[in-house]
Amino acid sequence: MFAKRSFWLNAGTALLGLVWWGAINAAPSPAAEEQVLHAVLVMGTNDPQIGESVEVDQKNLETFFEQGFKDHKDSLDLKVFKGKDFTRKKVMTYLSDLTVKPEDSVVFYFCGHGGYQPGLGHLLQMEVVEKNDKGEVVKGEILLRSDLRSTLAEKHARLCVVISDACNSYPPGAEVKGGGVPEWKTMRSLFLQSRGFVDINSVSEGENAFGDRKHGGFFTGSLTATLSKPFADLDFDKDGFVHWYEVLPMIQAGAQEAYATFRFSELKNIAKYIKDLPPDSEKEKKELMSIEKTLKDQPNHSVRVFSLSSVLRFGVRVVEDKEGVMVAMVHEYTPAASAGLKHGDRIRSIAGQPIQKAADLDNIIAKSKGDVVLDVKVKRAGADELISLTVKLAPWESVGKEN
Repeated sequence: MFAKRSFWLNAGTALLGLVWWGAINAAPSPAAEEQVLHAVLVMGTNDPQIGESVEVDQKNLETFFEQGFKDHKDSLDLKVFKGKDFTRKKVMTYLSDLTVKPEDSVVFYFCGHGGYQPGLGHLLQMEVVEKNDKGEVVKGEILLRSDLRSTLAEKHARLCVVISDACNSYPPGAEVKGGGVPEWKTMRSLFLQSRGFVDINSVSEGENAFGDRKHGGFFTGSLTATLSKPFADLDFDKDGFVHWYEVLPMIQAGAQEAYATFRFSELKNIAKYIKDLPPDSEKEKKELMSIEKTLKDQPNHSVRVFSLSSVLRFGVRVVEDKEGVMVAMVHEYTPAASAGLKHGDRIRSIAGQPIQKAADLDNIIAKSKGDVVLDVKVKRAGADELISLTVKLAPWESVGKEN
């Protein structure tokens, strides 16, 4: 069914498998507090091979979102599918019936097996493990990533994030501790103020992804640990906003460090296992040698970025101070840049409405759904009077289209 679906090492060491990770995001546009993040965690905890590792991921992710929204509980709608609820029908029915406002965000996070099949693309494997008189029965189900994306696009949310960490391994000697308490500003930047699509995979083509029984998936652990760092450490360009492109290198570094530690340790262990095998263990020896070759051929655990859009509908980052709202950055090829806004400009009004704080600007932009021409008045250093600039906004488009 699968092409390169997964590999098992049954010598008490590791389960290796492909991991796909996808996220959907785009350039940010701040939003009001009544926004809701609908976080859907789909966890293969009932899998006999990787269930324990996924259980760790589930706890880390629940803690991550709950702690990140601890002072904004009304803005988080958290739903977990695991055990007998880990079925394609239940998950897709829930997503189809989910009520999402235009300014809401949706996060879909999957932990389990995955694969790729030509003509169909990336597949998420959802297994229902049932017990009967003869033992366990595994019923496999397939969720196409393309079907998932289509269903989420129909929600017309401002932002959809799809992340999948499929197939985790059980290596000794490797560790990446996930979890932590993310700052609200980080959660708001990445999950409520961003808009559109970003598509990212946890590993590049031909690579396997790994994790351990105690700490969960290397990638998921690195993601939650990275995003729990202080906001100031994540905001590299100091524009007052955390972008996905800013945090990805740190997530990559954490996952790679854990993989490198695992790979070094596991190659030593496999060599010892092969040496100590009894003469009649030819089958087990071949399995170990296959895993050894896989590890030798894969030096990296590298994030694959398919798309990171930097197009902004308005095009500025602003900061607040005692004098009001100041432009901290103007992005190239945006309406703001075309209108002539500059770093250091202080925005006094937009469309005749006074701008006293960043939320004022955010609300005006958010409400401007169609083709809009905005009169923006700014106070520029060296100018005695307010300067009037014309910003032409393209129509607002929901997730599912290029913005």
